[in-house]
Parts: sequence; structure tokens; C-alpha cells
Amino acid sequence: MIPRDLPAVLAIESQLAQPWEEADYRRHTIGRVAVIGEQIVGACVYALRPKKLLLVRLIVHQTVYRQGVGSAMIADLVAKLRHNRRTCIVVDAPDDSLALHLFLKANGFAAVNVLRGDTYRFVRWVVSSWPAPPATLRE
Repeated sequence: MIPRDLPAVLAIESQLAQPWEEADYRRHTIGRVAVIGEQIVGACVYALRPKKLLLVRLIVHQTVYRQGVGSAMIADLVAKLRHNRRTCIVVDAPDDSLALHLFLKANGFAAVNVLRGDTYRFVRWVVSSWPAPPATLRE
């Protein structure tokens, strides 16, 4: 994501119940956009940690919901991880976001923990030698 992408990304954000502002995007330095033709239709923001990639934000324009844009962004991040020492993608998802939970599950993530009582931690392992996810959630 480059500075000239920000107005289009913020336009997508304006559709959301809890939109980010420009300052939120400037705080995180790594971002990618999804483009169809010349139009930006999605974005993701992530942070690199020593052994994992933390997916901070993933948004898709309403006109292209359920058309594979979000899944393509996840696949792009997975492909990036296969070439370095990071072994998983981590996402924290609020309890009341069923659509997000189902999207993450459909894209190979597993809920592995409950944080602060109302947020689930999802993980997608990308290295086959990494331990299997726990069978149950821990409280």
C-alpha cells in the first residue's frame, strides 16, 4: 500500500461499522491492496513478528463480497510466509463477528484461544512441520 492508495482504502473503510481513520493506517507500516482493473477493492494491514505474521486489518469493498478477494489476500500472505522463517498467520477476531469467524475457518484458520473473554485468536499454520493446532479452546 502506498500513500496514493489511502483515499480509496478510506472510502472502503467508511462502509464499515467501526472504520479506521488515516492515522490508524499510518501507525502500521505494512499494507497491501487488492485491485480489480484499476479499482482498489480491498486492503490488509499486518505486522511482522519473529515467528509469525499478525494480520491486523482485512477489508473488502461491499460490491465484491464473497468473490474471493479476501481469500486471495490471505493466499498472498501465505505465499509470502513460505519463503521465510515465519510459520503462521495470527488474527484476533471479536466474538460477535460470525462472518469473520466463518471466513477465517474457510481459509484454513483454527481458533486456538480465547483472549479477554470476548475475542478469539485464530491461527493459520503454513509450515507442515509446525505442531497441529490444539483440539479445544483454552480459557
